Amino acid sequence: MLAIQENFTTSWSSLQEPVCASKFPSAYLRLLSALENGWYILHTSLEPSWDQNGFIYRIQLKQQEQERTEELILPKTKVVDEILEQYYSWN
Repeated sequence: MLAIQENFTTSWSSLQEPVCASKFPSAYLRLLSALENGWYILHTSLEPSWDQNGFIYRIQLKQQEQERTEELILPKTKVVDEILEQYYSWN
């Protein structure tokens, strides 16, 4: 039996629901989920962290259909660097 794929949009609130236990920060998993569900990165900035012991990424995401933007703050890590590098190489 073939399933009919329906067009639907993933709301930001559904991306905020608790995720399974993981070694990754929840903001990292929200970024992956948002990108997989049609959100795209509008702007990324690298800023000093609040404790001045490192850096954070401030990532603005946008959903085309609803003209909605959201912001994620992630620590600068090798994993986040790789995701952003791959994202920008595709776009």
